[in-house]
Amino acid sequence: MKIVRIIDAPQPVLYAVQYTGEEIHELYRNIDLWIDPEYLREFFKTHEKDLKAYCEFHGVLYSINDAVRKTINDIENLEEVLIEKAENGINDKEEILETLFKPLHNKEKDQRYPLQESKATLDEETWLRLYAIRIDKHLYVITGGAIKLTEDMNNRDHTKLELKKMDQAVRYLKNKGLINEEEFEKLELGI
Repeated sequence: MKIVRIIDAPQPVLYAVQYTGEEIHELYRNIDLWIDPEYLREFFKTHEKDLKAYCEFHGVLYSINDAVRKTINDIENLEEVLIEKAENGINDKEEILETLFKPLHNKEKDQRYPLQESKATLDEETWLRLYAIRIDKHLYVITGGAIKLTEDMNNRDHTKLELKKMDQAVRYLKNKGLINEEEFEKLELGI
């Protein structure tokens, strides 16, 4: 595993994990999956019951093809907002990453850190989730992402995997001493 910088700003802002054996980091890996119509069709066929339950709960109706189109549209919007907030949030507090990332567990009302498990999603109507570890104010490490159609992440293998990846990333960051902005600045300087 290694930590890859995504945003080139004057200070550390947004990173992603690149897992051993993977050619790209988790943000790009997930974007590549979520813009691939074949992957998405197969995913929604495999999870068709979850898609129907999601639609019933939200009072919408999506065919598999509708879900594919919606996912591609949603990831384009999520990527744009993520990059915009990461780049602009340094100077504009209205655009800080904390306005996109929230604590993973809804019961956590306060924004505590370091090493807080977090999720990014545009709104209640999208099933796309980017998962990250919050290191410090406006400093996140993306650990993965999922199409989340169920309420509890422990109910499906692909979302359980994301929980494991966050846990693994927290252990790695603690082991490397990457627990605050100052340590990430040292990482950038090669100290």
